[in-house]
Amino acid sequence: MTDPTGLSFLSYRRSRSAEAEQLIASQRERGIPTWRDLDDLASEPTEDEIRRVLNDPRIANAVLWITPETRASAMIKVEIQEAISRHAAQDGFFIVPVAAGGLDYNAAGAAASAELSLIDLSQWNMLKAEADPANARDIAQVANQVLKRRLQALQQSLPPAAPLRITLNTRQPRGPQNNSALTIDWSHRFSGHQNRIASAEDWQNRLLPALADLSRALHETAPNRDLIANGLLSLPAATALGYYFMAPAGIQLAWEQRMPDGSIQVWSLPADPESSGFIATDQAGDLKAADLAVMVSGNNDISNAVAASRAVAGPFRAFVHIRRYNSAESVLLNSAGQACAVAQQTIKALRAARDKYGIRGHIHLFTAVPAGLAMLLGQRLNTLGPIQTYEHIQDSATGRYFPAALLNMS
Repeated sequence: MTDPTGLSFLSYRRSRSAEAEQLIASQRERGIPTWRDLDDLASEPTEDEIRRVLNDPRIANAVLWITPETRASAMIKVEIQEAISRHAAQDGFFIVPVAAGGLDYNAAGAAASAELSLIDLSQWNMLKAEADPANARDIAQVANQVLKRRLQALQQSLPPAAPLRITLNTRQPRGPQNNSALTIDWSHRFSGHQNRIASAEDWQNRLLPALADLSRALHETAPNRDLIANGLLSLPAATALGYYFMAPAGIQLAWEQRMPDGSIQVWSLPADPESSGFIATDQAGDLKAADLAVMVSGNNDISNAVAASRAVAGPFRAFVHIRRYNSAESVLLNSAGQACAVAQQTIKALRAARDKYGIRGHIHLFTAVPAGLAMLLGQRLNTLGPIQTYEHIQDSATGRYFPAALLNMS
């Protein structure tokens, strides 16, 4: 049987490598690990290796990128025939054919036809790329179709009560993770100091839309399935993950938090709040400003780092600071209940300050917290308007904050 968490095989003509690169990135940004010849082809003869790969149970599906160049490629005909034969075995393997390069459905079927095949792909449920070369909308359409089909297969294979596991990585590329149904890889969008910075364009046009598409697909295909997430990721990414699975949304999302002793705790909003030793204070700022700064000092006091970030953040009408009551005590959060209490406390203080100071602009969120708490905060940010998140860069003793994801569903 096909492994529904396996790789997505991409069949394409190398003259279309630019489109292939975009499609691979778009799939990986939605949690779908991929296979293509330039990255993964072993040293065996190409045709034999292609046939072996396409019959490997660890290959979950094939995307057939059909363009005018397909007609002249004997190797692509091999890939198409082998994929169709695998699909005919009805072992869970699926195919997503795409008419691209300006082809309509009939022309794509003709370009993909092979003398030894009686299958007419033009009769399949084929997607069509409207632009030539394909644009971002075309690429996302294909990636989302693969995602939807993958989630449908996972729904059928998982026991009813089993959670669906998601891994999200921004720090470095990682292959499919054990027990993860979706392995989201954003590392190629991050660069700069310690590989921590993604551009505003990538956040708004690539990464946040990928999370929105994932949330939409999960609500459509697995509305009653609990989710458990983990990964090596930036705090803005963890907050964004929670934001797209807010508490009122219906799907229960939890985080596997690795503790200092190496143990794993599952943190989620249903945990009963416990005393955390944190307090919330607020302070007036610039009377002429409209925005609110919210600082959550979970791991250390970040107020100096926020002050050092004035060139890219502020001015602010007011400040809210969530911090340990006794700064000499350990800042370790020991349980999901304590993390939930801090998240709850942060949102309560934020709302109170917004009313007290008449905040009319954005909320700016600065954090130094465990990833699990960042996700829990994201899940509680509903009805608060635009939220600007920040990434901390330790380029000095205090470090500075740089803008990251702007969260805004309105």
